[in-house]
Amino acid sequence: MASDIVLIVDDCKVDRVMVRSTVERMLPDSQIVEADSPGEAVRLVEQHKPRLIIADVCYLHAAIKSLVDGYELCQWIKGKMPDVVVVLVTGSFAAVSTECAERCGADAFEIKSSSMQELARALEPLLQKR
Repeated sequence: MASDIVLIVDDCKVDRVMVRSTVERMLPDSQIVEADSPGEAVRLVEQHKPRLIIADVCYLHAAIKSLVDGYELCQWIKGKMPDVVVVLVTGSFAAVSTECAERCGADAFEIKSSSMQELARALEPLLQKR
């Protein structure tokens, strides 16, 4: 995915920085853009046409910023650009989250961790397909 665009969507700046660091290690030639809400992500998806999107599931201010959550964002992205790789991440795990991620078309669903090792492991096979 050399020089491809990667979009990171998370309302927590610290989490965006951790995800960015992981992506920079794995895809050093990629261009990374960031959004702090699903609404901003929609604008950036239309503007930049990323090939990989890593998005948080929950947003604290979602009601103010349009789309409700990462599942709806994923569903919208997959409806517009089905070949885009979408990885959903969350800080809390529930079985319903995995089911929702599958239903909305996410390519992977991972729990956030301070090391980001799980995210890196999830990205490896997805990036090898490209």
